[in-house]
Amino acid sequence: MIGHTLDRYRILEKIGVGGMGEVYRARDERLQRDVALKVLPPGTLNTPEHRQRFRQEALTLSRLNHPHVATVHDFDTQGGVDFLVMEFVPGVSLADRLAQGALPEKEITKLSTQVALALGEAHEQGVVHRDLKPGNVMLSADGHCTILALGIARDHDSTLTRPGLPMGTPHYMSPEQTATTKIDARSDLYSLGVILFEALTGHLPFPGESDFDL
Repeated sequence: MIGHTLDRYRILEKIGVGGMGEVYRARDERLQRDVALKVLPPGTLNTPEHRQRFRQEALTLSRLNHPHVATVHDFDTQGGVDFLVMEFVPGVSLADRLAQGALPEKEITKLSTQVALALGEAHEQGVVHRDLKPGNVMLSADGHCTILALGIARDHDSTLTRPGLPMGTPHYMSPEQTATTKIDARSDLYSLGVILFEALTGHLPFPGESDFDL
């Protein structure tokens, strides 16, 4: 994908990968700015119902206007490739920051306030993140945090891996996300609690090297 163009977006480099596809830094040739371009896996929107639901979610997210939420600029399909265009947020992820150990209490207070305010705004609009984790929180040099991938993670992308495989996102998932029960704002609050526990102590509240252990 590097060097290719989707619509007016020239793809520069891969900056992430997850259950909902690959994320690239791209250049908006019309507005002359960098954006984050998420390319969905082939077949994700394989029915009119899936495509309509994704379109409605993208429209809802584009109307979210909060300083701690990455803005959704555009969504489109070209050559069979479905993609979402979002604000490019420079900085380091909270995951990278936590890899260095626990955070000072003052920094945790600032972080928790910003994330909680962002989630509050999203929940007011009926948007649930579903995959809140340190890798989806970006930190700037001055401590400003921005939530990424809000509302884009699907319920079926939060399924657990097979027992014995390394853990990732499941460490931050609420218990109800392991079942078929309806997911609501409380799942995000659980995930935030896990993140803040890790930020304060330097380790996860419920360790486990497999889904079964966790």
